[in-house]
Amino acid sequence: MTVKADKIIISLMVAAFLAAYTAVVFGFLTIEGETRLVWLLVLAVPVVALLVSYPKVALVVLTIQVLLVRSLYDYQILPREATWMTDIFIILIVGRTLFMLPFRKESLQKVEKFLLLIVAFALFSAIWNGNSTTTFVVGARLAFRYLFLFLAACHLGFSQTWIRRYLIFLFVIAIIQVPVALYQQSLYRWIDPDRITGTFGRGQTGLMVIYLLSLLSYLIARAIETNRIPFRHVLLIVLMSIPPILGEGKFYFLFLPILILFMIRGEIRHHPLLAVVITGIGIAVVVGADFVIVSARGWKPGNSPIDYMQRLPGVVEHELTVSKYGRFGRVDRYLASLNLTLRNPKNVLLGEGPGAITGLTLAEDHSKKAPYYAQWGLTSESAMSAPWLLIEYGFVGLGLFFWLLWLIFRRAAYLRNSEDLERRVFGRTFEAITLIYFMGMFYGSVWQMDSASVTFWPLASMFVYLSYQEQTRLQAQTETTVETAEKHSRLPMLAGASSS
Repeated sequence: MTVKADKIIISLMVAAFLAAYTAVVFGFLTIEGETRLVWLLVLAVPVVALLVSYPKVALVVLTIQVLLVRSLYDYQILPREATWMTDIFIILIVGRTLFMLPFRKESLQKVEKFLLLIVAFALFSAIWNGNSTTTFVVGARLAFRYLFLFLAACHLGFSQTWIRRYLIFLFVIAIIQVPVALYQQSLYRWIDPDRITGTFGRGQTGLMVIYLLSLLSYLIARAIETNRIPFRHVLLIVLMSIPPILGEGKFYFLFLPILILFMIRGEIRHHPLLAVVITGIGIAVVVGADFVIVSARGWKPGNSPIDYMQRLPGVVEHELTVSKYGRFGRVDRYLASLNLTLRNPKNVLLGEGPGAITGLTLAEDHSKKAPYYAQWGLTSESAMSAPWLLIEYGFVGLGLFFWLLWLIFRRAAYLRNSEDLERRVFGRTFEAITLIYFMGMFYGSVWQMDSASVTFWPLASMFVYLSYQEQTRLQAQTETTVETAEKHSRLPMLAGASSS
């Protein structure tokens, strides 16, 4: 009876807590004024306690908040204060991990030490340029928060099973985009494709495309390693191509052939038939999408995937001339960032410092240099990641960021050479998502945007952690082999000595 009574009491306490917490949630959503912050604090305390205790859960909640909930802010369904949750989740994960690091007696690896070197370079650049503390904090927050999340997540001890389940969770989010995009298309038709972005928020088509391409790379990697393509994977590829079709995601169809060629580069010689099949599926996706778009008269004339590929030179020429009409194209921003950086030798090496052209709603006037660069469309909100990093960190800083991605990319080799099938699939996926993120830096604002960063950096941390395990296993295997060889090399000498 005592055990049963205890269970009843505990159940009643949990129910009472959930009821009270639900009341607080509704109170927070309806109340206005300064007391709103008090309600937010009451709302956050139990959540913070839970997430500090379970950082992996915090990582999942962060992913949900960015990829599924963030778009609700654009439509004012959730209050603006909820946007702070992204930074809060990152601070919780990073703070908790760094606090536990000395107790676990874990040392920083080469990639993590290089990341800290970039942070030191950013601080030196800010001091050399005489930027204010506010300017530095604003710039460093945008440039380094997901890098610190990556550093912390590398020490969360992900298991292979957990990573597999996390990928399934990401695929569920990808499938959710299909009905949401179809609903948005029923509202806006083909008139305003910037609104057809699934749950990623208005104008985030490119980020949705990067997310879908990253998951598509996993399906291609599994097909290569297993030497077969299940029908359910083909169905997933078709479903994930629907949102880019509805939202005019040109980058999806432009980069898909490059991604496939990159991933099958070794299979062309070793497994040519498989390479042909995967290439055929990619061609079918592009041609099928083009047929649907042209038949439905969805995109603007000449913007369908095949037509767009055929007129790429004209697209570049257009990008160079749109600034005459008060807009700035990608090529125009690249030329402006190069010219403005090369004018000053100091900017070539160190840039203008973190935060120089980074915008923040709460501190709009934190940088005196921002209005000058805004004349050429160079702001953290509008510029692609590569020009933005070039302006703020110079050629040296930009090279350091690119080298960090290269060091991360090289870690995939340990997984690709693994004896375990799943790890080999992870290795190929790791290479692909790093390439996608790198290419996205030249096409859009992936480094500055939460959706792209929360897709790449957590997955990269998981794969890097597995690569550390694989490296340790290989080193132990090598040491065992050397010891065995040395033992066998002594046997004849010992045998000769005993016979004499």
